[in-house]
Amino acid sequence: MGAGGVSNAAQLAALRAELERRRDAPKRVTWADLPFGDGVYRFHLGRKEIAELERLCGFKDAEGNHRPLGIGGIFSRMARGRPLLPSGEPDWTQVSAAEILASEIIERDAVETIRLALIGGGSGEVAGEPVVVSANRAQQLVSTYVVGRPIEDAWTIAFAVLGLAMFGVELPTKSVTTNAEPDDPVAA
Repeated sequence: MGAGGVSNAAQLAALRAELERRRDAPKRVTWADLPFGDGVYRFHLGRKEIAELERLCGFKDAEGNHRPLGIGGIFSRMARGRPLLPSGEPDWTQVSAAEILASEIIERDAVETIRLALIGGGSGEVAGEPVVVSANRAQQLVSTYVVGRPIEDAWTIAFAVLGLAMFGVELPTKSVTTNAEPDDPVAA
């Protein structure tokens, strides 16, 4: 018997069913073009950005050594106080002051998630014109539209971006023009 009295055969059957469901599901991506600041920008946390976020949001252990905090831990910390649907996706219709007060948001988590996702996305559209988002431009955008503004605004964007990294979304039909999609291994 497995955990909770469920047989190993039942666990294996459930795993197979879930993997088949995922195989047959529409393609999902981990990026999205979202309204932000002066335009619409692509937000994407690729492998490099996730590794940097884990490092930046880490902690010092009892011996004083820096330990990264995994993306799941960052998402969990960001999710506290957010209403979630049974699927694990955010329920944007239920966000209120009570959820915000119940959160364990750390401003650095939100700021760094947004900055790194702008870098990972690498593109946007301002006044109908495509723009490239470099590390410097991402820092400027964060300084202008995140730092010094209500933390709730940053929390909402960062939570959505982390949700994209964790769960993905169905492939959008229209997106900001780029040379390569972030899910292309060359671009990620």
